[in-house]
Amino acid sequence: MGRTDDELFEAAHEVGREWYKLAHSATELSVLPGRRTRTDEATLEAFLIRDRALIHFVCGGRNGKRNDRDIQPRDFLDRNWWPDDEEIDRRLRGRLKVIDFAVSRIGWDRVTDQTSGLWPTSALAWETSWALTEFVQVLVAENRPVASTFAEAQRQAYAALPPYEPPAMTDHPYAPRRR
Repeated sequence: MGRTDDELFEAAHEVGREWYKLAHSATELSVLPGRRTRTDEATLEAFLIRDRALIHFVCGGRNGKRNDRDIQPRDFLDRNWWPDDEEIDRRLRGRLKVIDFAVSRIGWDRVTDQTSGLWPTSALAWETSWALTEFVQVLVAENRPVASTFAEAQRQAYAALPPYEPPAMTDHPYAPRRR
């Protein structure tokens, strides 16, 4: 279904707002030492939900499929642009199962596990931002009408991102597996 220019610009602003909020939340969470408070846990949950939504925007769900009711890159490019076999695609979509598990239930780990809130938010926000930047570069290169809107969203998100911190944890479900 074709969208009007006004709808596309509003959709671009919506994606940009989520991107900025993801970056801002990652910054808030990266400066918190030790165990997080309930407010911090709410910020983390919002971060994970935004990260999941932006991953769905960029590369689809766990199997790469998309919901036609969702805003997605092909709305702005009239084609699919994301290569399914790229490493970043596997990492982003692979993260979805862990995020879904973390936010879809109320488990005892919220009460008993002191490390349950220690997600590598800086690294996650940077990976998702890298993927969104790839999309923005395609929009700019093709001189799409919404390119400037997404470029401004990119500028704002990068201004809000924390310094990059590679994940150092080994006991979190998202942490790299030991060989």
